[in-house]
Amino acid sequence: MPGAGLLAVGFALLTVVLSFSPEWGWASARLLTCLAVGTVALVGAALVERRAPRPIVDLALFREPPHPGPLSLRGREDRMWS
Repeated sequence: MPGAGLLAVGFALLTVVLSFSPEWGWASARLLTCLAVGTVALVGAALVERRAPRPIVDLALFREPPHPGPLSLRGREDRMWS
């Protein structure tokens, strides 16, 4: 479960960055630290999940392009009604 912990920390810190950036300022040490630690946690989660036997997020899904089926149907539907 180290991948789940790293994902939680990474997304929580990036949420803090987006939430408090107007208040803290984009160049504040707190914000930059949260941004750096959150980014490192998400990269660490990707590395951990790559080697996990049953990953939370299967990174192999991102190697294949998405199926164009719904997009091609959407294009036909638009042409039919115009």
